[in-house]
Amino acid sequence: MADAGSSRAAALEAAERRGRQLQRQVETLELALQAASGTQPPPPATLADETGDRWAFPPDLPEPFTPGGFERIVREVVRECDLGVELSEIDCSEYPCLAWVRSKDLEQTHVTPSACPAWRRAFSGDAPLVTYGRVGNPFGGRTERFHVWVVLPPTPVRNANQPFIDRGEERMKARWDAMHAGSAP
Repeated sequence: MADAGSSRAAALEAAERRGRQLQRQVETLELALQAASGTQPPPPATLADETGDRWAFPPDLPEPFTPGGFERIVREVVRECDLGVELSEIDCSEYPCLAWVRSKDLEQTHVTPSACPAWRRAFSGDAPLVTYGRVGNPFGGRTERFHVWVVLPPTPVRNANQPFIDRGEERMKARWDAMHAGSAP
């Protein structure tokens, strides 16, 4: 009975993942149609094809959103601001970059860099910041609380960044699963 339940759960998860992929395709096509009709500016850089390739960084990104710029800013924020976190890792293997920070206190449930002057200097108030929180025993060790930060350039096109936010969330979940499977960073 448990195997049937596991199979159904796996099938449901695969269907939901495919649904999210299709939704991203629809949103991207809608943006392209709007841009072609002249009603909206063109969408952000073209997404990777659906083969699972890493998403390339758009060539015209402002410096704070590039791998080097993002890493410099995150390190500065952790160093200069008393957020109660330490930098765990930065993943700029594809667009957008993800910053993993570890809480020094398990009771600290939410950490956002947006109050930090170094962050505000680098990113305008309309740059979307997405934060995630995770608690668990990565690598089979002690219980820890992690926070993941993703920031994207602002865009006048409604929901244009949603595919990138979704992709960041997928990468964050995959990394979290790998951490719990014992894969070192």
